[in-house]
Amino acid sequence: MQGDYFYTASVSSPVYANDKVYIDSTKNGTKLFCYDIASGSLETLLDFEKAEGKYDYDSWFVKGDDLYLMYSETVYGDEHIEKVGKDGKVTDYDITEGLDVGKIEYVFDNGKILVDINSERNFEVYDPADGTITQLDPIAIPSDHAGVTEDAEKPIFMFAKGNSFYFGNTRSSMLGGPYLDKETIYEYNTDTNEVTVFYNDEILSKEDPKIKMFGDYLMIDYKESLDRKLTVVKISDGTKIVDDVYSFSPYLGGDGSYFRDLRDKKWYRLRYPDSTCTQTYEKSDTLKEAGEELSDEPAEVGSSIIVQLNDKYYVMYDDAGYFLRTYEKGSAEEQLIMTKKQADGKE
Repeated sequence: MQGDYFYTASVSSPVYANDKVYIDSTKNGTKLFCYDIASGSLETLLDFEKAEGKYDYDSWFVKGDDLYLMYSETVYGDEHIEKVGKDGKVTDYDITEGLDVGKIEYVFDNGKILVDINSERNFEVYDPADGTITQLDPIAIPSDHAGVTEDAEKPIFMFAKGNSFYFGNTRSSMLGGPYLDKETIYEYNTDTNEVTVFYNDEILSKEDPKIKMFGDYLMIDYKESLDRKLTVVKISDGTKIVDDVYSFSPYLGGDGSYFRDLRDKKWYRLRYPDSTCTQTYEKSDTLKEAGEELSDEPAEVGSSIIVQLNDKYYVMYDDAGYFLRTYEKGSAEEQLIMTKKQADGKE
């Protein structure tokens, strides 16, 4: 699902859910397409320009079988969240009162919605069950003194899971950045409305950290000088199974641990300690040495974009269109999702 990792950039952020791929159009953001992997069929799910009585769709999010959309009635009109079920049933929530609308960031398992990261970069949670809005403005985080909190001046959303979302407090520097203040990731639990320290490590003080959680692992990719490095931590016991290893690939994420080495253009799967692999990887190693070689992916960085969907699929986008591929087969086997002309509404 989207929102779990914020490193791989995309023109239109393809999203995977229930064996389908959702893509909003790259030209003016006016259409939302749905590609069924099993049948190979493409459907125009929504044409935003033809949505009667709806001025603008600000954002969308897929959760299970449900599609959530945020729209406004006029330029300065009432704001709404629309939930479209698998059966086509539409539930509309008027969120005009009390909500500083930006976009839908995440839909939690309990049904609550992380509605917005507003211009002040603070958070708000909307509960459709009773219409309440919890404004977290600003979030109080532990200070250096026991029993004293301070306001998070520039909180940044990192990822969400279950009924919690995770964030850091950013700070800039004359030397670059951004950096995470206090080397800490915080957790906000939407069931209890409490903020706690989720993970603390000096590795989080590195420049421009990109962070992802999957299972019991925390993947931390960061900048060091002109390079990027990777550390992978087992959250339950703090073991660093990949420690400060050079990471040459910008493609590292999805819902697992697949990455592409830029030099030989192949996919690799990061190996974790198990019955067949007991070693850990340290500073003298490269990320390639910690991986199992999979398939070829010849896409050129700069002329194409790769978006990792999950542990099986990724989307490669270039001037020809959108193509669905697997890590096992790579470019040797692909499905055409749609051509660029289709995405741009020219055919």
